[in-house]
Amino acid sequence: MGRVDDKIERSIRRSIPDITAEPITIFFDQLTSRSDAGVLCLTSSKQPQQIIDLVEQLKIVIGDCGVELDSRPYTAHVTLARKVQPNPTTMLTSICWHAISFALVESVSTARGVDYQVLESWPLGYS
Repeated sequence: MGRVDDKIERSIRRSIPDITAEPITIFFDQLTSRSDAGVLCLTSSKQPQQIIDLVEQLKIVIGDCGVELDSRPYTAHVTLARKVQPNPTTMLTSICWHAISFALVESVSTARGVDYQVLESWPLGYS
């Protein structure tokens, strides 16, 4: 989403509780490198429908708050390393990740790298 001003952030936070989404189970089964960014990530060869549904609802909420989003399709990922060479050749055993909540996270650049700070989180599951 990128940096937004405080007013927009408050508006987004007020709207997110209206989202209804199921818990998500995803199998991270591949390593992906982005040579343009020098980033190595765990990714999944199949995005579960639950995450696609959640992302679509978040796009609507965030768009309604006046934020222009990246047009690339969302890909769930876990960043493992930065400043790496592209095309890793390491074999990977599938890792199952079960999510029962989602969060608004701020990335903060520090002298030792990037720190991620959870600003707020919301449960997954229908009421």
